[in-house]
Amino acid sequence: MKRASSPLTGFAFGLAFTLASATCFAATASRAAASSTGANGASRPSVRELLASSPFDPIAPPVSLHTSDDADAPLQASMHAGEPEPTFDAAADPHTARAAGPVAFDVDCLRCHAKIQEAVKLAVPHKPAADGECTGCHSPHATRYEKLLNARERPLCATCHRDQVTEFMKGSVHTPIKQGQCTSCHEVHGSVNAGLLAREGNELCLGCHKAHQERMASASVHDPFAKGACLDCHKPHNSPFANQLAAPEGRLCQLCHPAEEPKYVEAHNGIPIKGTKCTQCHDPHASGNKKLLRKVTHQPFADGSCEMCHLVDSETPQVVRAAGGKLCAMCHKDHPRKDDKVVHKPVAERNCNACHLPHASDSKGLLSAPTAELCSSCHAPLLERGQKSKSMHPLKTDKVVCTSCHTPHSSNEENLLVNGPIRTCITCHETASHGHPLGEDRLDPRTGKPITCVTCHDPHGTAFSYELRGDQSRGLCIECHDADHDKPKDGKKK
Repeated sequence: MKRASSPLTGFAFGLAFTLASATCFAATASRAAASSTGANGASRPSVRELLASSPFDPIAPPVSLHTSDDADAPLQASMHAGEPEPTFDAAADPHTARAAGPVAFDVDCLRCHAKIQEAVKLAVPHKPAADGECTGCHSPHATRYEKLLNARERPLCATCHRDQVTEFMKGSVHTPIKQGQCTSCHEVHGSVNAGLLAREGNELCLGCHKAHQERMASASVHDPFAKGACLDCHKPHNSPFANQLAAPEGRLCQLCHPAEEPKYVEAHNGIPIKGTKCTQCHDPHASGNKKLLRKVTHQPFADGSCEMCHLVDSETPQVVRAAGGKLCAMCHKDHPRKDDKVVHKPVAERNCNACHLPHASDSKGLLSAPTAELCSSCHAPLLERGQKSKSMHPLKTDKVVCTSCHTPHSSNEENLLVNGPIRTCITCHETASHGHPLGEDRLDPRTGKPITCVTCHDPHGTAFSYELRGDQSRGLCIECHDADHDKPKDGKKK
């Protein structure tokens, strides 16, 4: 006859289980704390020393080691796989054998993990691994994180490197640091490289910065870049300066290229360059042009005709002949066009440098940045809205950019459109046979203005499909056609 279970019995069982678990974890913690000293309190040898003096053959690893296939067990996403019910002596069990002394304790994990045996023998071992403190980073049984880690990478590393991790999140931060991926650059058990780096020099950096790999074969390559000395100019974790530079740009370059040195004075036709942004004209990594000059150069600059813009014969040769757009207009007389009614604000203010660089650039038209990036420097809210929208006009290729629809200087069309709100669109989107009537003779009853493509579509992004301004099934249409379908011919509602 079964005895009925009472709440008190269940409580007693739960309490007993909790106390047993606490005792187990306390014993484990006690053993881990004692891992750096022997039974008599004396200093114990490291794993590297033990391996050198007590070599052994690793046993074959369990078949299902570190499994993470059970989606229904999130708390055991990474589980140290066990053998079947043991039939061997307890002294051979790596999780219980402690009586055999310090050698057994320190090499327990390494009995299965042969690769880590080799890693801790390398020139630069990670101290916890070398000291046999595996449980400082890993759980011996089960955890919710991969590789039996006790936590995600960044908080785990911060348990020892808290000050560094906090500091590394300030200023211009290296992307792996932002994403908490310390192991993108560092080995965790041991390395042949200083700082536990996974690889050296360019081999490490170009593992992620693959776009620079092909540039190594360019006609002109910056010497530190060619030698793999990325850290001559960049900080590996973070910096107060853009692009993790080791110092402000002008000062950084002039540590190796002093502005006052005669060869640099002569190369710049006597125009002082101290404190200038060298990278406006020179690519800091590599270029197809001599002297690391950027892809597109202003013609007077390329010809060495500095006098066309600068007062080179004066005591202040860096001073230009006229201010702002007046200088540019000495050659570029067509911006803005005389008859255009709509003028881009920087053009109206004669601030050409808002978009263009005066000497050299990697972008066509001497733009200071690629088109989308440049336009977003002023029109960020518009582009951000598009990115958050369900649909927006695609900007997927170099052929479809802001200037595909808008002219950058001046226009006779509203919003600086290239050719009006209908003709601009049909340049790419040929009219469909079932298209809505458009044109001067079709007026929007809400505004009295001609119906165009943008009457129903907003190319910069909306919450509806096809950049529509409303629900395509009915909501948008009834803004204009609200009476046409709700009333019969006699004028009465159905």
